[in-house]
Amino acid sequence: MKDFNEFEVTMESRFPLQESDPNDFVIDYKMSLWQYSKRADGIHAGYLRAFVVRCEDAEEAGEDLFSVFDAHSQELSECYSALYGDDTNPWVLSMFDISWVDNLLYVDLCVIAPQFRGRKLGRQLLYKACQTIGSGCTVVACNPGVPRKQTAEYDAPLDWLENNPWTLTGLRKHWEQMGFRGVPRHEIFAALTAELHP
Repeated sequence: MKDFNEFEVTMESRFPLQESDPNDFVIDYKMSLWQYSKRADGIHAGYLRAFVVRCEDAEEAGEDLFSVFDAHSQELSECYSALYGDDTNPWVLSMFDISWVDNLLYVDLCVIAPQFRGRKLGRQLLYKACQTIGSGCTVVACNPGVPRKQTAEYDAPLDWLENNPWTLTGLRKHWEQMGFRGVPRHEIFAALTAELHP
């Protein structure tokens, strides 16, 4: 087991005080990984951006679940299509043999600074996100590919995203090793939050 004691995570989130439209049922989270050693200031070692979709609260408020995903972003709209596309038998329910998804954690981006790669820090950061912000989520999903948004929307330095040595096949294998499964005919991967392992 690697020693992760020299690393800490900071986190910020954004959500409205009162819900007024479908997008308000999605909480945005940003997590930064910092290395602290004998230096007083930390070194930025990683970044994770994720969304928690409050499915149960949205449905209790009378919001259509598709509207909640679609109003937030293209990424969440694609996630909905993959997981819930067939309303008569949603993939997410049949694949995991569950009857309900109370909340869903969607990992938009998880990236580690080039000098810290190869130490399984990305897995640890994702696992910590699932334990903290995803603790009330039945399912965690992601699109294990290259980010399509403008890099300015992320708090990760541009070179972290541009100098990524992973291939799409390698990224998918990496996520599968943690317990994710690919959704047939989609780029989305998903897992039961309780069954993930670092």
